[in-house]
Amino acid sequence: MSELNNVASRSSLTGHEFFMKRALELAKNCSVLTSPNPKVGCVIVKNGQIVGEGFTQPVGGNHAEIEALNDAAGRGRAVRARRYMSHWSPVPISDGHHPVRMP
Repeated sequence: MSELNNVASRSSLTGHEFFMKRALELAKNCSVLTSPNPKVGCVIVKNGQIVGEGFTQPVGGNHAEIEALNDAAGRGRAVRARRYMSHWSPVPISDGHHPVRMP
């Protein structure tokens, strides 16, 4: 995760700002083929450390949350953590196996 140091100096941002900035950076990786889905970056944080990251895949692929959960699982990390997403809507997180009711 050394690339995180290039996002912003942690000393110049609060923890929340740092993680939101990373989510915005991840959203820039989205393809133009995500439409009609929004371009979203997601960072999963546990105990102040990033344990998973993801961004929206082209239509038919995973949303950012699922990509971040898959990334965390691939690293052997627990997914009970705080998530930071670049999309404005407070979207519930899903682990891909349990349905989530949208507000």
